[in-house]
Amino acid sequence: MKKTTLIISVLFLVIVLIFAFSCKSTGQTQKKEKTVAVDKSKPGIIEAESYVKQEKGGVEKTSGRVDASKDIILSWNNAGHKLEWKFYIAADGDYKVVFRYCHNRSGAAYRQMLIDGQSPGKDFEKIKLVPTGGWSKDANDWSNFVIPSAGGSPAMVNLKAGEHTLTITNLGGDGQDGAANFDSIAFLPKDVDPATVLGKAAK
Repeated sequence: MKKTTLIISVLFLVIVLIFAFSCKSTGQTQKKEKTVAVDKSKPGIIEAESYVKQEKGGVEKTSGRVDASKDIILSWNNAGHKLEWKFYIAADGDYKVVFRYCHNRSGAAYRQMLIDGQSPGKDFEKIKLVPTGGWSKDANDWSNFVIPSAGGSPAMVNLKAGEHTLTITNLGGDGQDGAANFDSIAFLPKDVDPATVLGKAAK
């Protein structure tokens, strides 16, 4: 009787171990990665406050800034502070990139941009954001800044239709931190005026 009980116990233990190993191998016990819903209502348009991830810092969201589309982000100050967004492109094509930002620092702030984890080109490795005259607290200080190529024309990015990931890193600033407020980011066809999509700019 004791021998039978021992055999049953051993068999039960073996079955439990086999089941546990099977679950681990198939990922049944692992947590599923959280999916982020991408806003497809405005293809190519990213509200800055809709970021899905950040590293090495913490931005703040605020409302009520003059001529902002919705909320904005601020306190994007420190070099190395990285933000990530998900966005949607409706059709294959070449797009210019527009940063709607403002700041009143004494020098430029710098950003680096990746799409789907890769650099879209040299023009996006160190993007210079010059002062706009204010932080849009009392007046419209926004710049609809089209990232330029070395020749001065818009730097174009080729994108396939579908969902993409945008990553922008603060590279610091001239003599200070790289602070800048952001309202939105857009991927637009070359001939589209950013003001008609993002709102009027100060200059």
